[in-house]
Amino acid sequence: MKPIFIHAYLADNFGDDLFVTILCNRYPKTHFRILADKSYKEKFKHIKNLTVYTAESSYIQNIDRWLLKLGISRGFWKILIRTSGAVIHIGGSSFVQHFDDWSAFYGTDLYLVEKSKGLYLIGSNFGPFTDPSYLNAYKELFSRYKGICLRDQYSWKLFSDINHVTCAPDVVFNLRPDKTPKKKKVLIVPVSLENRKGKYDISNYSDSYFQFHLQAIRYLLQKGYQVTLCSFCTPQGDAAIIHQMLASISEDESKAIRHLSYHQNIPEIIREFQESSFVIGTRFHSIILGLLCGCRVFPIIYDQKTKYTMIDLNLPVQFQLSQLDNIPVDQIENFSVSLSQSDIERLNREAEKQFKYTDKLLI
Repeated sequence: MKPIFIHAYLADNFGDDLFVTILCNRYPKTHFRILADKSYKEKFKHIKNLTVYTAESSYIQNIDRWLLKLGISRGFWKILIRTSGAVIHIGGSSFVQHFDDWSAFYGTDLYLVEKSKGLYLIGSNFGPFTDPSYLNAYKELFSRYKGICLRDQYSWKLFSDINHVTCAPDVVFNLRPDKTPKKKKVLIVPVSLENRKGKYDISNYSDSYFQFHLQAIRYLLQKGYQVTLCSFCTPQGDAAIIHQMLASISEDESKAIRHLSYHQNIPEIIREFQESSFVIGTRFHSIILGLLCGCRVFPIIYDQKTKYTMIDLNLPVQFQLSQLDNIPVDQIENFSVSLSQSDIERLNREAEKQFKYTDKLLI
């Protein structure tokens, strides 16, 4: 078979890069290719069955310029779509209606349907959205995909009348991390709320969110925890809010804290989850990894995808941004949630169904 093109959000985000790694590892005999910035040459160099084409390449830029003269934008990307054996779109929040005018985003998905030799979707949720026509447009479009697996029941029910749309737990539940003795460590994975404005504005919670974390950090240090603050996506402000937190506590407290950032160190970050006994997570995949690695997790719910996943896992949805002011930090350990080993093993099995349709294609 010709190479398979991976359509993914490639912007130095831990969760999305982990998705691509899991996909390529599942099909070691398949040749995959992506188009990304030049940092991904280094970031994905360990994935032997993946070719990374970079937008900075003079060769690709020349092709794009030549095709643009013919009125064809994104020319090299379109060449990759048309010459691949299929396209696999793997991602999490891939169908959020961010703007009233969503035609550009829809246009990309329409092109993938019309010009690829077969389009598959893995791992996404759908929404939030405010325009009923947005949902209706994607119902028609999804009917033309070869296979779709969503990651929560809410999203699946929107499209349950389409036979080739199914649902399974998040792709990351396919990982089987080694069992590692737990240490008295807490891993905190925040997000920056300052720029989360627009249609789904949560920036007004930024002050209470920030203060909650400062209080939690001080409390956990006093309890004798080793504290690690981890940035999952520097471009989206995760590292910046961590630096603000470290600047807002005492020098002695700051020196006692480890700061870890994702760049090309997926194994290191997973190892941190394996060793930690407690996780305070806002980033979606910090919650998933914490549960998967047998940690007690305090999940802060900042958007729809986390809420509906918690419901599917039969875990409480009581730690939303609006509720942080009412949660005393000396109770966060008591408020934590976890999964039994049998639940983890069940989710491992069920999450393999994310690859139901691509297994038929590639195995």
